[in-house]
Amino acid sequence: MAGKRMMIVLLLGIMALVYVTGLYAKEAVANEAVTEEGDEAVAEEDGTEEEITDDQGDMEEESEDEVEEELEKEPEEEPDEESEDHEESPLPEKVWEAFKIQIAEPDGADGYYITKPNIVIHHMDEQGSTNYILINENSEIIKGSIAGKGKQTRIPANKLKQGVHRLLVYMNNDNGERLEDGTGKYRVEKEIRIDTIAPEVEVTAPSGFESWYQDTAILTIKANDTFSGTDVIRYYIYGLQVKTETLQGKNGSSQFSVIPPSDKGQKIPVKIEVLDQAGNLTVINKGVYIDKQDPQITVTGALHHEITSSDIELKVQTSDENGIASWRMTGERETTDGSIRPLEQTGEKTVHLSEEGIYRMEFQAVDLAGRNSTTNLQVIIDKTDPLIRLIDELEGAYVREFRLNISKEEMIEEFTSYELVMSLNGRLYNAQETIYEEGQQLLKVRVKDAAGNEAKTEARFTIDRTKPEIIFTGITDGQECEGEAEVEIEVENKEDTLENVRVNGRKMTVEDGAFQGVFKDAGEYKVTAVAVDKAGNTTKESIAFSVISDEKVLSTASGMFSQIRGKKTLENEEGEVKMNQFKIIMILISVLIVGIILGGIVFYKQRKVPR
Repeated sequence: MAGKRMMIVLLLGIMALVYVTGLYAKEAVANEAVTEEGDEAVAEEDGTEEEITDDQGDMEEESEDEVEEELEKEPEEEPDEESEDHEESPLPEKVWEAFKIQIAEPDGADGYYITKPNIVIHHMDEQGSTNYILINENSEIIKGSIAGKGKQTRIPANKLKQGVHRLLVYMNNDNGERLEDGTGKYRVEKEIRIDTIAPEVEVTAPSGFESWYQDTAILTIKANDTFSGTDVIRYYIYGLQVKTETLQGKNGSSQFSVIPPSDKGQKIPVKIEVLDQAGNLTVINKGVYIDKQDPQITVTGALHHEITSSDIELKVQTSDENGIASWRMTGERETTDGSIRPLEQTGEKTVHLSEEGIYRMEFQAVDLAGRNSTTNLQVIIDKTDPLIRLIDELEGAYVREFRLNISKEEMIEEFTSYELVMSLNGRLYNAQETIYEEGQQLLKVRVKDAAGNEAKTEARFTIDRTKPEIIFTGITDGQECEGEAEVEIEVENKEDTLENVRVNGRKMTVEDGAFQGVFKDAGEYKVTAVAVDKAGNTTKESIAFSVISDEKVLSTASGMFSQIRGKKTLENEEGEVKMNQFKIIMILISVLIVGIILGGIVFYKQRKVPR
């Protein structure tokens, strides 16, 4: 009964607390509504224009980090219009008239101005201010603030530099707070890109524009545009456009080949036009002499790419309608060890080759007019047999399976082409084939190079897929040993290795390929052994046994508890039932504690392992 009375008193206290709290909240809301009332003042000013002059509008050097922080600043979030405890509607917000920006549309390509524009910013509202920041690539800044309805600021074109400008215009209220309605109406950020300068273009020819060129003249064009970057280059021959190329970046370069021959000794007219990203154009006109009449040169005595094991004698023949001024052979010989030896010969038109190596030669003839022609010849002299590598490492090896995972380049050393034939136990063997059949294997390899030189080798090895066998002596799996247990572990095949023995997870010492151990402490034991053979086959086996000591385990705890008696103290039948439930709980807790003690004793004895 006392408990019920206590619950009633507690509920009455909570209800009183809720009532007082409600009265306090209602009074606070009423006071807040009174403090929000006030008047608004509106000031009007005549519409006038402020122009940034040379005296007052020079670019200011300021911290780029500060300007970037201002440009990236987001408007502050406005507080919620109403809270859970205040249901009255807020006062209507002022509707601000946004500023205006006057700037001409870009007159160049890709959004660039090739004529600098004027920028005019108007403040249109009676209150607040319009603020602007203009920064160029050199971190030079023009910034200011406009207040008063109809007032404006003009940033003249001559204040803008070449390159990219960023213009930020935003509005503040009379408290200096940013205005933001989520639509960008009161904050505008523009990028103004200006490039009024045409690209600088340089055109060069290898020997200038007064020299004669054979077959073709390669013109090199270098274009530089500091601001928007180069864009397109167009080539014209005889007034006809023959090529268009894209040049990206501040500095672009290109090459153009002039191929048509000159007519009656006249220059070939070439025109080059280069445009930048903004659309500014530079035009360069040049003229080139081209002569396409070449001398003739032939070489006999060997074919191009010929491979031979004999010496070579080459004959050189030249001809030209105007006569030959000179001929020359230059080149190199790559030796069998990879070193390079230079070659050169003039005068005598017979060339003798006898040493081993790869000969790469160029024969050139020059006529009296300075024109020349060339022919190339490559021959190989190989007098040495190929070298077969790595196969001998298989000799006497043991493997679980066989696949020749060696590339031709790793296995064969030969600087010419060659033919490779392999056989395994008398059958042709494909290097991609995997062999699983157990037993001894014989691999034969034969190589014949393009010059007819030949090499052979062979290797014998064994495929073994049979796992090693582990022998346990002295115990069997699941055996119970009285007093002590003696265990011996070894492998059946003495060529196999007993690699690892663990007892209850602890690594044991293996001596002379076997393990011996005596276990005297009572407890449960698990022995795991791992064996491996030469081919890598692995066997893992485990057995479990126990050692029983003469000591007896603790007796049962059946007599440890006596009956719990008590006298009824409750005044009614309900109290007597609760007391009986309490007695049962206490008995169960006592039994649980005794069980934990007994389990701990048994667990401690089982943890003992041999030392």
